[in-house]
Amino acid sequence: MLDGGIYVSEAVGTQHDQKFAAGGAYISAHPIDRLSNRELQILHMIGKGMSTRETAQSYELEHQTIESHRQRISAS
Repeated sequence: MLDGGIYVSEAVGTQHDQKFAAGGAYISAHPIDRLSNRELQILHMIGKGMSTRETAQSYELEHQTIESHRQRISAS
């Protein structure tokens, strides 16, 4: 269980730390760096094989909200 935490790989965590330390000005060519924290959470759920409906229930969000995030992730 995540106990309310967000767990990401070491590589993603390092990139996030660099971005935060630079005041958000960290520039990377990697598309994942353009995703919001919520989109990273959704991406994690996609990676676990969870459906849009399961993800929406997990985060107590509307199905359409998750679909919007999934579309943005796909476009990145």
